[in-house]
Amino acid sequence: MDTGNLGRGAMIAGISGALLFTFMFFSWYGAPDVNDPIGQQLGEQLGVDAGLGGDVDTTANAWQSFDFIDLILFLAVIVSVGFAVMTLAGAASGLPIAGSAITCGIGVLAFILVLYRVLDPPEEASREIGVWLGLLATAGIAIGGYLGMQEEDTSFGEQADRLRT
Repeated sequence: MDTGNLGRGAMIAGISGALLFTFMFFSWYGAPDVNDPIGQQLGEQLGVDAGLGGDVDTTANAWQSFDFIDLILFLAVIVSVGFAVMTLAGAASGLPIAGSAITCGIGVLAFILVLYRVLDPPEEASREIGVWLGLLATAGIAIGGYLGMQEEDTSFGEQADRLRT
């Protein structure tokens, strides 16, 4: 493999995708304080008693927190890492659409979905470190895809025209 084929954008997107996969196993959300009314209600739903202390893990990772968003995040991981590997192997040049454009698009979608869940966490849960790291990783995928598009001197409009013909 020739690492000279891998541009800065593909490298950023690939590394960010690998990090996102790792961050998806970190704690993204935790139960709110069990002393406030919302925390007591959520604690009852989770089966957590305020007297249990630290015996029960009341956090959830990305896989546990989402039904659909985690699949989009995993797709972003596959696309970003996959196109970086394809670029390294020299196999990305025969694609009908620039890999950087696909990476940028899925990165932007993943960023928007994680940002939405930062602003509106599920069931008033507290935000843990994983959601913040996930937000940064999705931003890295989107930025890496955009930088790759700049390196390839392409745009979304050009890619749409390529698909039409």
